[in-house]
Amino acid sequence: MTNKLIIENGGTKSIWVLMHGNGQMERVEQEGMHPLLSEEEALRLWCRAFREQVKGKPDQVFFYSTGTAVPEVNVRMAAILADVFGVPTERVEIAADVVASARATCQREPGISCILGTGSNACLYDGAAVVMKAGGLGYILGDEGSGAYMGKQMLVDYLRHQLPLDVRKLLESALQLDAAAIIQATYHKPFPNKYFASFAPFIVERREESYFRALIRRSVQDFLDTTVYSFPGHGELPVHFTGSIAWYLREQIAEVCEEGGLRTGLFQQNPVAGLVQYHQ
Repeated sequence: MTNKLIIENGGTKSIWVLMHGNGQMERVEQEGMHPLLSEEEALRLWCRAFREQVKGKPDQVFFYSTGTAVPEVNVRMAAILADVFGVPTERVEIAADVVASARATCQREPGISCILGTGSNACLYDGAAVVMKAGGLGYILGDEGSGAYMGKQMLVDYLRHQLPLDVRKLLESALQLDAAAIIQATYHKPFPNKYFASFAPFIVERREESYFRALIRRSVQDFLDTTVYSFPGHGELPVHFTGSIAWYLREQIAEVCEEGGLRTGLFQQNPVAGLVQYHQ
């Protein structure tokens, strides 16, 4: 019986599930780590933290993560996982977060799978493999529709004095916003993407208010325009969504999709349950 370790690593949180061959499972949640932006020793400590919390040992590792676009980084990550868990490197699979989303939502059927969380991404899936990707350019060049994107757009509106007065006062009183703090967090502190995304719960909570409703709709439309509409067959295939933003704003997303002639499929807060089903 083979023990399989599934790691679903996002920009904010990672979920680790050790599937035992006898059907039992051990699950641990940790902070997310970016393979491209993190030092090797930090990644090793991160993996060891999981190993120390579980009883079993994996025979096979599936690492689904953001930041897998650089082959050298993937080789390094595979070597770290193999070393920490004592498995051969050929038993370690490194895959993009869109592959996780596609396998979790589409299983073995064709479809379009999208990620809207701290960042954003999308892919066209033929039932066996990802055949086309769009998005995934990170918070500087892209990430339309994500929590980081919405937070950044709100901050830009604030800095440009393009907010309604009542919203501006709300941000200053509730979040203690000011221009100097925003510039400092954006240009002089680590992980500005997480800083931008930290405003997402505030936006989601006020999703029915005029400014925030328009911000959400604009962000979702930007995501669809730059990703889903570039895929052939987007009007016929189901469009699935995973991620925290996708889950909490599923009604708003479905509304924008329907207006654009898209057929929405599943909404999942995270793809772990679907990945477990896929790998069983």
